[in-house]
Amino acid sequence: MKKKYESPKEPTVNEKEQISELLKLADKLVSESPVESKNYSKQALELLSKNSKLLSEKELAFYLLALANHYEKNYEEALKYYLQSFSILEQIGKKADIATTPP
Repeated sequence: MKKKYESPKEPTVNEKEQISELLKLADKLVSESPVESKNYSKQALELLSKNSKLLSEKELAFYLLALANHYEKNYEEALKYYLQSFSILEQIGKKADIATTPP
């Protein structure tokens, strides 16, 4: 039996709020506590993996992971996450943001 394609699930209001709070915490802690920031970003990505409709939030999570790794001088990891962030920016038509994104 062939499996039907399921369109991405719309996140619940609660999931959106959780993702938003996790990303706010990650952003707040990125320079003073990169390890905690990465943890919050990864938690947000885990929630985001359940649906693909929140691309801007997913891009921000990757960007914050890149920035946290940059602060820790983990430049290879930072580059990996920057590239994932940039890829999403291209998908959502925000190519100008790539040029203006500071490391």
